Amino acid sequence: MPFFSRKNKHSPSNSAPVIGLASHSQLYPWSAHAPQLRKSPSPFPRFDHALSTTATAAGELFLFGGETDGSLRNDLYVFSTRDFSTTLLYTSGETPSRRGGHGVALTSTLLFVWGGWTVANNVKNQHYDDSLYLLNFGMSDLFMSSAQADQSLLCSSIA
Repeated sequence: MPFFSRKNKHSPSNSAPVIGLASHSQLYPWSAHAPQLRKSPSPFPRFDHALSTTATAAGELFLFGGETDGSLRNDLYVFSTRDFSTTLLYTSGETPSRRGGHGVALTSTLLFVWGGWTVANNVKNQHYDDSLYLLNFGMSDLFMSSAQADQSLLCSSIA
């Protein structure tokens, strides 16, 4: 029998084993927060971007690329999970081209960007990039956990 013609007796939410947070009977409420911009253009609205799923010790996530205002981007933003601020980061070196549908991963002090589709002569989906790009943050203040960390340093160039 083909996979899609099977009839499910259980919905995914009640058929999965109960582990971790899901095992608690507590209700976890959503809350909405408008991002606070710090002398940076807004990264929104945006789609086909990649956001790191691992945060730094200081609670920062990284967003790279995606599409906004009808064109692909190769910008890098940092999001603070502490105060919901967004800041455009400036980098140097061989920056990945504008892209969407790619992946990112943050490990230790390295940010990896790979894959996705890029543009050629302003036509989307013309080129799929299988390159792997690496951004080394080194000993950047982004990775130093401190309650009194000066977040204004995020605007500085990271190489």
